[in-house]
This record gives sequence, C-alpha cells and structure tokens, in this order.
Amino acid sequence: MALPWSLEADIGAELEKLPPGFLPEYANWAMQQTDAPLWYHVGCAFGLLATVAPLRYIMRGGPGGRLETNFFGMVVGRQGYERKSTATGLATRLLEQALPNRVGIEPGSGEGFVQGLADHPQQLLEISEYGDFLSKTRARSGGNYQAEIKKKLMPAWDGRRLSRKLSRRSVVCQHPRLNILAAINQALLASESEWHDWEGGLNSRYCIFFSYRERRQGLGRGNPDLEDALVDWLKSVASAPESMYGRCTGLTTAAEREWTEFNIAIDESGLLLPDDKFVGVYSRAPVHALKMAVLIELSQGSGFPSQPPGSLQPIAGQDFTVGLRSMRIAIDFATRCFMGAVAIFSGVEGTRDMQNRRKVLDAIGDEWTPIGKITRRAQLLKKALYPIIETLVSEGLIEESREYGLEKGRARAYRSKFGVVTVSGVQTALEIKAAVDKTLEEVRSGKFNLTEAAQKVSVSDMEQKLPLPATSSPFGPAGDNGFDPTPAGNGADITLDFSSISDSGSDFSSSVSSDLRKAFAQPDHGEGNVGTGKSR
Repeated sequence: MALPWSLEADIGAELEKLPPGFLPEYANWAMQQTDAPLWYHVGCAFGLLATVAPLRYIMRGGPGGRLETNFFGMVVGRQGYERKSTATGLATRLLEQALPNRVGIEPGSGEGFVQGLADHPQQLLEISEYGDFLSKTRARSGGNYQAEIKKKLMPAWDGRRLSRKLSRRSVVCQHPRLNILAAINQALLASESEWHDWEGGLNSRYCIFFSYRERRQGLGRGNPDLEDALVDWLKSVASAPESMYGRCTGLTTAAEREWTEFNIAIDESGLLLPDDKFVGVYSRAPVHALKMAVLIELSQGSGFPSQPPGSLQPIAGQDFTVGLRSMRIAIDFATRCFMGAVAIFSGVEGTRDMQNRRKVLDAIGDEWTPIGKITRRAQLLKKALYPIIETLVSEGLIEESREYGLEKGRARAYRSKFGVVTVSGVQTALEIKAAVDKTLEEVRSGKFNLTEAAQKVSVSDMEQKLPLPATSSPFGPAGDNGFDPTPAGNGADITLDFSSISDSGSDFSSSVSSDLRKAFAQPDHGEGNVGTGKSR
C-alpha cells in the first residue's frame, strides 16, 4: 500500500514546478539507478544541497535572528524492501566524487564528534544503519561514552558552537555545518529510539522521509553525462569564494505571508493534538519548511556569481529573498515529512501496557485474523492478550467474528475496521493533517492576526522573477527543469514509471482510497499559474 503523503505521482508534480536546478535533476538521475521511492531521493538531494551551501545562505531574520541550513534527513521504510541505504549511498557516492573531504565519518564518542567537526565543519554524515547507531548511543546505567553524541547532535543542527576541553588546549567548532542522511526501518525507529529522543527533541530535528516503494526495476541504468553534470555543479558551488555569493536576506512579502499562515495553523491546530508526544515533530515543521525553501533557492541558482560574455572577471551574486514558489513547495514537503513522523511516532509507546496494545494492533490486519495467529504475531500470553482485544473492540478499532473458519469449528477472528490505515498510524497522521488544513482556512479567512508585513500583500500579488545562474544551466534551458514524470520513449532518457508496481501493470493508485489521495488536494488561492513547469 502506498502511503498518502509520499505518492510518487504527487512528489513528481511538485518537482515539475521547480525551475532548472540540482534538486529535480538529482531526482531524475537517482531514479534511473534504483527503484527506491522518489521521496527518498528528494531528502538526499536536500542533504547534498546543505553540504555545499555557502555560509551566506544563512537566512537573516529567521527564527532567533538567523536560520542555518544544516539539514538532518531520515529515510524510513520496511526492512530490505525500500532500498533505504541504496538511496543514501547514491548521494554519498556523488559527494565522494565531487568533494571527498566533505564526506563525514561516523564518530565513536562525543569527543570524536567535536573533533571531526572542528577538522571539517561542513560535512555530510551518512548513517546507513541508524538503528545500530541508536543502539550504540543508548543511555545505560553503567554509563556510555557514545551517548554523548546524541546530546551534541541537537546544537549541531542549530549551527551552535561546539567545544571540548583537553588538558592543554580546547577543540572548538564555531559554526558547525553538519548534515545527516540516516536510513532505518520503522520498526527499529520505534523500538530503538529512547523516549527522550522524541520528547527531548532529537528525532524532531530530522525531516522524516517515510515511504513505501511503488515501482519495480531491474538493474539500474547509468547516465554518466547527467552524473558528471551533478558532480560538476557540486564542485563549482563549493569552490567559489564565499564573498562571490549573494546573501539570503529573508522572504519576499508574499512568501512571508504564506509561511506565517502555515506557522499559525501549526500553532493553533497543535492545541488539538491527541497526545503531547507529537508536539516536537509537529512544531518544527515550519522551521523545516524555511530550511527547505532556502535550499530550493540554492538549487535554482539564487545569489550565484555571474560572468557575462566577454567579461574577464566574475561578478558577485546579488542578495536574494526566498520567493513564494519555493516557499509553497517547501511547506508542502515539510507537511509530508511531519505526517510521516506522526505515523511512526503513533506506534511509539511509553508504558508496557501501551506497547503491548500496539503489538496487538500491528498483529491484526484488514483481513480476518484468527486469534491463534494474533497470539503468535504479538508474542503475548492469553492473559495479557484478551483484555487488550476486548478494549480494542469496545473502542471500535477492530471488529470480531465468531463465524470464521466454520469448516474447522467455531473460532474467533478479528480485523481492523479501518484497514492498514489504523495499524500503521496513517489515520492519526491524516486526522492531524485535516486539523491543520481546517485551521489554515480559518487563518486565511481572517480569524487570526498576521504580522504587519504579511498583511500588506495578498496572495494574488505578482511574485518576483526567480534568479538563475547567468551562464547557461548545465541542466537544460530555462523553463525546462529536466524532471520528467512520464515514461520516456528513448532508452537514453530516464523512465519514470508511476503507473505500475507489479508485472501485471495494475495501477498502484487503486490500492489507495480516494480519501487518502484527497489529503493533499490543495485549493488554488489565486496563483495557480505560479511554478508551472514544462517537462521534456
């Protein structure tokens, strides 16, 4: 079953809105190599962009006065099926070709973590086995020197100063530019994460790219020309002097209004959350949206230095602001990330009784499941299992049948009333998304006060022209970003096949109910023409 927030057709539609740049082209290249979900490649592209982002891409006027572009991305899926480490490995391989000194090494202690950032402040750390990382850094009664790594990850995400004191000297990293791409299956993320990883804010700093695979593909197809172009782009962005880049001075007025409305909707609908445990992953969605928006501007060349024809010296890039199109796409992506996080976190329980309740829910599918199979799947004794089942029946989450298996005698069986949706936590995520959408409508209707700057512009105002690199883009002419969501006829081009996940050619969208697909149906608020792109 495809997850409603990560349908490849929907993600591809968002990528089509982007002008030429690294993000859509990387997605094209990565999808030729593997059938890992497109949503994973979007997360990996953001990690690469953050790894080469100039210091001048710090947003002035962001939360706390400035916003660092440090990016923590986590791809989550089922064990062995979604190609999680394959997706993150592709990003690391590209970075190794372009900037090997920015490929980080997994630290073995808190001291080693600080030393590594002091030596290489801007780096990408791939943790392909994040479950193992969580296990090694778990707090233990006898002490665990690796547990200090977790504590230092949080200030590193914020770009705050890190230091360690030695006997004769101090090791200091003034401006850590750490970026992480982690891969883990949802069962391990729920079981290996400590309660304070969620409550304390570590896991909420990650953008969660939770997706199920929708395509089947044999061997990947190489595209050396596009790969070389991506490598060259990373090299050129990282090699240009910092002073040649324009500064990010904030948001356009229209983009500020869009983000302010989203931020208020998150704040107000957060009061309706069913449990306080969701507050962390929920409240950081606006900050994730800001970071993604700045990185989208980097992808399309905003603030880049230029060298007009006939000029011997390059001209420094102009200061820029994040535009409305970038902000809208970033908000869409951030919303999809927090929905995935909520779906996973709904399975994380603090007490043993609630953990057992979750085991029983996971053991019952959308088809009739006999009591014996539930007992084996949940690995619970009858005296613990039966009270939980009675509770779930009374709550209306599951239903009981005593007519199951009549040919073998009367037997009890159970099934989820809401199918896999309830079991996986998708229902909770959809309910929270619906609350955000309802509150957003109230914000736009004038129920809440916006900032003075945001009130001065309506969403129908014209957007600023998006700046692009002055020289011709290596990814194609302006107006054609290279992302092609339709199958290509030429074997040399990428084929993005969203129509089938089986050899029989059945439409994967039929496995997703119309209600789930409508979860991201957004009304047009007067600028439906903004961001329409042309595909090859």
